[in-house]
Amino acid sequence: MPCARRFRFEVPLAALVAIAGCGETQAAPPVDGGLLVESTDTACTDRVDNDHDGYRDCDDPSCGAATACAPARDAGHYPFDGNLEACATLVEQGEPAFAPVDVIWIVDSSGSMHDEATRVQENINAFARGLESATVDYRVIVITSALYLTVPEPLGSSPRFLFIDQFVASHEALLLLLDLYDRYGDFLRSNALTHFVVTTDDESRLSAEAFLPAMEAKLGHSFVAHAIASPMVEPTFLNPAGACRTGAGELDGAIAPGLEYYQLANLTGGLTLSICSTDWGRLFDRLTERVAVRTRVACGFVLPAPPSGMVFDRNLVNVILTRPDGTREVLPYRPSPSGGGCDGGGWYYDYPPAPSQVVLCAESCERAMSIEGARIEIAFGCQTFI
Repeated sequence: MPCARRFRFEVPLAALVAIAGCGETQAAPPVDGGLLVESTDTACTDRVDNDHDGYRDCDDPSCGAATACAPARDAGHYPFDGNLEACATLVEQGEPAFAPVDVIWIVDSSGSMHDEATRVQENINAFARGLESATVDYRVIVITSALYLTVPEPLGSSPRFLFIDQFVASHEALLLLLDLYDRYGDFLRSNALTHFVVTTDDESRLSAEAFLPAMEAKLGHSFVAHAIASPMVEPTFLNPAGACRTGAGELDGAIAPGLEYYQLANLTGGLTLSICSTDWGRLFDRLTERVAVRTRVACGFVLPAPPSGMVFDRNLVNVILTRPDGTREVLPYRPSPSGGGCDGGGWYYDYPPAPSQVVLCAESCERAMSIEGARIEIAFGCQTFI
């Protein structure tokens, strides 16, 4: 199909203008994390996708400046030529972008937790429905033993849901969240707000102060943790640990106070909920209210779907700051905002493997918002400027 069918949508004052053009492939842009950047003649001629972005050698925008890719540049593929008018014909209103939410729920599966696990199973679909009714883009992960808890339909078979069958001992929830990260990390989204919910009637062997930086290092960003555990109560002869109780018997209630879990919730701004609560419906309602908050992405904008017959190509995207006098500045693409990747400004995708938003780096966001009458253009169909 020729590249004549294109569209653009526009919102003034640092909102969104998008221009979609033709593309034949869908692939993720370059990612960081220690991978070899395809920018040298060696990396751009070895027939290897070194940065795992779906493009190899001179087909990768990172190779645009390499000498070996001069024929591609001469043919007009590199770099972006600034001919925006050739890409823009249709104008539409853009929508603000909101951050998705990922929830990781780990449930103690020791013998004393049978009643509590049943209550999680009975209420987790209501929790998911609450997220949906708030129009939050969510994913839920549950970590516990399949012999102990089975998440029912419809969440149980939803593509939004991941179950990890793992026995969770009384004191091991925080340790397992770190140890099992490789089994659920790929299901998380780098642009999502991350919430952990720990459900246990005991105490953690790992301290909150040790878990917090270790998990932040794995995620690459902060998180919120919620504790469904025992608060500290007045110790008695029959309850020397000071755990909450639901009855007079030794096993009627928690085994020990979850002080480390409560501390983690306090450090991250999460909820502390008593596992001895008699109203688990209200307990889940409080969690839903706390998690299902639509959070605007600063200088983030939803990517529009191309018109019928067009294919979105992540390698043919540019972001342009347009001033009131009509002058334009093409902002460079940044594979990642972390590790100084946004130094000097630019833009990046919210989630490179499957982008739904473009986000301005802080410096470019500030500049765009400081210019009265300025707008942001996101151009599809022209080779990405890096």
